[in-house]
Amino acid sequence: MNGSRPNGAEVLSLDLLPGEVEVLRSLVGQLRRLVDAPAPSDDPLDNWAAEAAALPLDHEDPVIRRLFPGAYADADLDAEYRRLAEPGLRADRDADARLVERGLAGAAAGRVNVPRADVWAWLRTLNVLRLALAARLGIEDDDSLLGWIGPDDPRHALVQTYCWLGYLLESLLAA
Repeated sequence: MNGSRPNGAEVLSLDLLPGEVEVLRSLVGQLRRLVDAPAPSDDPLDNWAAEAAALPLDHEDPVIRRLFPGAYADADLDAEYRRLAEPGLRADRDADARLVERGLAGAAAGRVNVPRADVWAWLRTLNVLRLALAARLGIEDDDSLLGWIGPDDPRHALVQTYCWLGYLLESLLAA
């Protein structure tokens, strides 16, 4: 990873293998389908109507529970919180993921340029992807990951992807 200023705009460059770019594209696409946020509009009334018509998220899914945790123990208060907060959270996660998709679409020979203005969206998206994989794998903290999945385990590739996403997060933060 390095920083540069093409055309006067500061960017960070991620050097990824073509296969890594494809994995990241796939994960971001899956995230967008999972979040299932309505398409944004310039008209606030259209946005409100689309949010109201959006299908509710399945809070029985451990990934949804991890990405959209409840705020209250009381079921009625929690339902009201979700009604008010969840559409915005879904839209924010989708907007961040769209920025990452745009960055990945412009990847040339494995080099992904991340404008400084987009770094926080990348960090949030990578973190959400990592949280989603952790929920699927049952990882509560990094210590619960160490040493429990061997190379013959069918989850091994997911654990490697989880660790790789952590590396990308760390690399962006360090840069």
